[in-house]
Amino acid sequence: MSDVIQDLKQKDMLSQEVAEDISSSFSGPALDLVMRCSKKSSGQSVKSYPSELREFALTLQFHSS
Repeated sequence: MSDVIQDLKQKDMLSQEVAEDISSSFSGPALDLVMRCSKKSSGQSVKSYPSELREFALTLQFHSS
């Protein structure tokens, strides 16, 4: 994830302060989701969802029905 943050900083899409806030505020699947949204909004291609995130979404959908 730090690679993605560094890449976004180099492209002037994130300030240093925001990058530090993201790194300190999120971890694990939450950080993956934030980085995925950031990549998608910048026009970069996004691969399939990580299995952990997919499992969470399916569980959430199951309990919401």
